[in-house]
Amino acid sequence: MVSVPVFGTKFGIGWPFLVLLAVYCLLGMAREAVIALLSVACHEVAHALVASAYDIRVESVELVPFGGVARVSGLMEFDPRVETSVALAGPASSFLLAALGAALMRAGIAPQDTGLIVDFNLLLGVLNLLPALPLDGGRVTRAVLATRTGFREATRSTALLGKALAVLLALAALFLVSMGQFWPNLLIISAFIWAFAAGEQARAEFAFFRFLLTKKEGLGKSGMLLQEHFSALSSLTLDRVARSFSPRRYSVITVLGSTLEPIGTVDETQVIAAILSGHGRATLEDLVLGLTR
Repeated sequence: MVSVPVFGTKFGIGWPFLVLLAVYCLLGMAREAVIALLSVACHEVAHALVASAYDIRVESVELVPFGGVARVSGLMEFDPRVETSVALAGPASSFLLAALGAALMRAGIAPQDTGLIVDFNLLLGVLNLLPALPLDGGRVTRAVLATRTGFREATRSTALLGKALAVLLALAALFLVSMGQFWPNLLIISAFIWAFAAGEQARAEFAFFRFLLTKKEGLGKSGMLLQEHFSALSSLTLDRVARSFSPRRYSVITVLGSTLEPIGTVDETQVIAAILSGHGRATLEDLVLGLTR
């Protein structure tokens, strides 16, 4: 991957995008390839600029057909407000470019190929607003759902939507082929939406536990530690309990026996440490009794 630094962030073109650009050129659509590349780059620069406003460093971005895959220095996905703002910056920039192009065309002073710029940026903006990971709309949807169902469940739901979208795009491409039209970009985009949606699911488990393990320290730096207390039956597995942990609070659990009498207290650090030690199927009672050590 060849990378170029922009505002302190390395922007590179991955081989998936290079394949799509090569297909465009082979079909005599070199201008479309250049417009696609520049439009996606502007889309991702907008993400990086808004992220930097929240003191989140975007280390690198790999451009792919539907946007980009970023490596960031923090865990912004656990702050719904930040993730929503950063996610929406991309589509907003695409719509802004489309609106600017349309205004120039209306004024009669538009450069050549402005119509292509307008069309591609409208397509890029609309596609990324769909509520499916790894698209920007999927990140906004996950941020909303995470406050209700938890991060892991929200990721699972929006990643499944991403896979469903990938299947629909592939079917649409095959339908167009049956009608005598060949849209290679649809097939390539569908393949990578599926792959990256699956990647989001796999990464979510790791990111979730990494965040929970460092959350106590991070919250403590402010001089306060916001807690939530809840009660749970001793028969519940640790995996099940962990789904209830909130990214914005540190959980302390009162463990109840079969007759609802308290038999002990554990916190989320103990639960996560036990899970990472391979005791996810153990119960809260096991943890209280020290059987997971």
